[in-house]
Amino acid sequence: MCVGAPLDAPKVFSALKESGGFAGDVSDKEILEAGKLLASTESIFSEPSGSSGLALLMRLIEEGSVDKSEKIVLVMTGAGLKDPKSALRILPSPPSVEPVLSEVNRFINYDYYKICAEVAESEVILFRKVPDEKTMEDVVRREFGIDLKNGDAKYAIELVKEFIEKEKPVSKNDLKLILEETLRRSRIKEKVLKIIDYTIDASKSKPPQGYVTVEYMGKEVTKRAIGVGPVDAIIKAALKAVEEGGIGVRLTNYEVEINTRGTDAAVDVKMTLEDNKNNKVIAMGTNPDIIVASVEAFEQGYNILHWKNGGGKKDERGKDDS
Repeated sequence: MCVGAPLDAPKVFSALKESGGFAGDVSDKEILEAGKLLASTESIFSEPSGSSGLALLMRLIEEGSVDKSEKIVLVMTGAGLKDPKSALRILPSPPSVEPVLSEVNRFINYDYYKICAEVAESEVILFRKVPDEKTMEDVVRREFGIDLKNGDAKYAIELVKEFIEKEKPVSKNDLKLILEETLRRSRIKEKVLKIIDYTIDASKSKPPQGYVTVEYMGKEVTKRAIGVGPVDAIIKAALKAVEEGGIGVRLTNYEVEINTRGTDAAVDVKMTLEDNKNNKVIAMGTNPDIIVASVEAFEQGYNILHWKNGGGKKDERGKDDS
């Protein structure tokens, strides 16, 4: 797999000839779906190349080329941990949850995991304008077979609105990412930090300057900072804005993932933030604009850490119902 001139090709061709065997081709989608089936039915997590034999066998059975009563051995060449990113192309990003029983139950029992049935390459356009709540619910039910709950349709609509405002039509894959973001969203009712707006002054030869306006503890503050990049400048400016009375927060990891092609592709940002008490949170944001996605992740992570420091209260769905 992914080898233009495999060294063992002559051995493979020789084995095919001597055994009277045959070879077939399968698509990435078929391989990933076969891997998901293998994991869910046999508890075997195979890398994509190891699932390719099952993918072809499934097709051969469907075509009638192989009888269902035959005994067939499939060799799984490697564990899925060698390539976990490929598996996540058809699965939601693993969520991080608070150590509260109600939150754990919510993630285990929530039907949003049905969105894993769709692979990332689904580029059919679903929304060119912001939908109303009923339209959102109908489209999600039709495309993913799930019912939105607890006001999540409204939250998903707000995310769709961000895409449309950036003149980015929402594809089926975009909606998949939006639903994942909806699933991950914080259940913390009180948000002490809200980033109202920002601007970036950047050029080829000078470090970017970020100007950020935030609402913090009910007070609007604007700060400026210089960073090595636009996102770095914005985060540094935001941290300056909350220095007075805020908690100490540092960014320890920052990842960006683009699952589709094109310059207008939706971006998934994963950000790890820690405070001075060694509390850690993994926050995520999704947007066609990498800076917006990063700002959303930072705002989400800061508010969760503020709650962990005893600065806020969970809403009714965040209470421990044990």
